[in-house]
Amino acid sequence: MQGRFVNRPCRRAVPRLETPAGFPHLRETDSSVTLPAILLTTITMLARLRQQMATLQPVDHWRETSFRSEAAVLLALTDEPVPQLVLTRRAAHLKSHRGEVALPGGKIDPADADVVAAALRESEEEIALPPSTVEVLGELDPMVTRFGVKVTPVVGIIAADIPLVPNP
Repeated sequence: MQGRFVNRPCRRAVPRLETPAGFPHLRETDSSVTLPAILLTTITMLARLRQQMATLQPVDHWRETSFRSEAAVLLALTDEPVPQLVLTRRAAHLKSHRGEVALPGGKIDPADADVVAAALRESEEEIALPPSTVEVLGELDPMVTRFGVKVTPVVGIIAADIPLVPNP
């Protein structure tokens, strides 16, 4: 899986990481695996993800604990033969986590209906990803950061050709 990288301080088009030439994990002499089989595997990966996320019941081991704050992030995968994960880089002028690579998302606001709404709202603010273009598959188990923030990952699939624009 490759990544789509959105550099927040940048106003130009979203740079896209190119798919590496060939598949380095396969030996050239391995005739049992063909390129169509590899593409079929990656296409069915998203289908399997959709199927398994439909039945996943996240476990919130932290529900009875108080936190400094709560947040939601979006694991946005592109719907294409070689799916990509959308990542951002935090702006250099920010007080916390400046320059770090991150998933789009942020703190849950009181106006957010739930963690999915928060992840979609933050993604729209950060990378101009319209919430209506995300096929939300579900949530993963929440985790707590070393700073005492409870973070819930939300998994979604987006079209490969959606233009993403960073918010500096």
